[in-house]
Amino acid sequence: MNKDIFDGAVEWRPELAHEDQARAEELRQRWSSAASLFRKARKELGLSQVEAAARLATTQANISKIEKRVSADVGQLEKLAADSNYEVLVVLRRKDGQREVVLTE
Repeated sequence: MNKDIFDGAVEWRPELAHEDQARAEELRQRWSSAASLFRKARKELGLSQVEAAARLATTQANISKIEKRVSADVGQLEKLAADSNYEVLVVLRRKDGQREVVLTE
């Protein structure tokens, strides 16, 4: 276990085995791509953060925070797309592509 002391605070970080480090990196990459789903949707809709904020009845600062989250909120994506010619679909697809289930409609 590593303990770093910074300004009187103790931060604990467990040491990870090599395979755990690889898994942690895989999850970090997956989460970072999920975090950008809202941003991708906003840009695809051609909206600025200010315009997206108006659609969600929030502030531009909150849109910035939403875009940094590790998960996307389907409800927020639906509100973002509401006044456009788009719809939000969540699809569960087999890796071999043989079966697909639309979870939202």
